[in-house]
Amino acid sequence: MTTLYHRPLLTNDELTEIHQIIEKAQWGRHDSVLQEYLVTHQKNSEMVWSEGKARIAEIAMAAINRDNGFRDMVFPMQSTQIIVSKTEVNQGFKTHHDMPSNGDYSTTIFLSDPAAYKGGELTMFLGGTEQKFALPAGHALTYDTGVPHCVKEVTEGVRYAIVFWTTSLLRDSRWREVIGDLRRAKKMLPRDYGYDLTETTNDPHFILQGVENKIMRYFINK
Repeated sequence: MTTLYHRPLLTNDELTEIHQIIEKAQWGRHDSVLQEYLVTHQKNSEMVWSEGKARIAEIAMAAINRDNGFRDMVFPMQSTQIIVSKTEVNQGFKTHHDMPSNGDYSTTIFLSDPAAYKGGELTMFLGGTEQKFALPAGHALTYDTGVPHCVKEVTEGVRYAIVFWTTSLLRDSRWREVIGDLRRAKKMLPRDYGYDLTETTNDPHFILQGVENKIMRYFINK
């Protein structure tokens, strides 16, 4: 089953600063980093590297780092550099698979309000049907890399978005589910560790934390 995680991510101040940078940005194509079959699939443009783009990356990664839900689902080890895309009228990105080398999870941060453009929906093939996403500006969607998807052609306005990919520390999705269940169970229990070692080591929350640590230590040292 595909994992989808939709949430508000950027603050209004962060979104305002990003749009101020976008207004002055230069745009181009980066065919050299695309798989050959994707070169003809991409019609939109990307922000070229600049201090402004570096600042957008800093804002986006700071937002991701404070996102506990992302951390609990993805168990991030490393993320790629961001892509800031600009999709204008008659532009889109045809149906494709993301490159396996990108990582385990894909994240799109929507920068444009849905009222600012028509078309341009991030569209995924899930459970045999198309699901379209045009989220509010500042919201993010994280999903399993490898899901067939496209960005529909924009018919009016301009769509801006940030995209990046993340490799998980836990490469096996079954272990991600196990740790996720452990963390949910911990949240249901009180946490009140004290100086009494006997009492604390018999605390259910403390025991579950120890189990999680053992599993994570295994993968970190593997």
